[in-house]
Amino acid sequence: MENFSVERKELLRLTKDTYVAVLGGEIDFKPGQFVMVDAGKLVRKPFMLGRWNAKAALSIKVVGDGTRRLVQSDSFRMHGPLGKPFKIPEGRGAVLVAPSGAATGMLFHEMGIRTVICTKEPLEIDVPFESVVGDKAFLKLLESLEGNADWVLVIGSKEMRKRAAEVLKDDILYVSLDEFMACGVGACKGCAVFAKGRVMHVCKNGPIFHAKIFGGELP
Repeated sequence: MENFSVERKELLRLTKDTYVAVLGGEIDFKPGQFVMVDAGKLVRKPFMLGRWNAKAALSIKVVGDGTRRLVQSDSFRMHGPLGKPFKIPEGRGAVLVAPSGAATGMLFHEMGIRTVICTKEPLEIDVPFESVVGDKAFLKLLESLEGNADWVLVIGSKEMRKRAAEVLKDDILYVSLDEFMACGVGACKGCAVFAKGRVMHVCKNGPIFHAKIFGGELP
């Protein structure tokens, strides 16, 4: 782990409020890891690392002043990489991402894993992997994966996780809980979740978890 600065080389707008920031320079990280990015006023925000066109990248959804400031910035001050790397399961896999996880989805796409971006509205740019638009299309996608995938990773909203858990068996389902993270180092305890009969912290034990450890009750 270290503190470092990196330039933003390109900014791509995916939807009205979600962007991919393509970074300059290489960052040594593994799938599932994240960085804490300075967002001003002594605030750091967590972002899962990904790639775009073979370069390191972050997906940023604008939800307030801090994230708005980030998409307007030409460089980022970061700390990381942090988090437990995701060990790719064996067999046929699929990664389903919201636009806010697009850069992480691209990372898996570049690894040869089927990736689908799942959106409420059409994307504003073309992406080199599959996309589905709307709740009905997402449900149809999930149903098509049952019995046809050995593992499925969902990176997105609580609603996406809930729908996936309703359709897929929890022994093949993996979920990212990155939205729970706050300080990123386990100090604030704000990302605590209950699993396997004990308290786990998303930033230290995740952010990606096997759904079966939650006993049918996903956070």
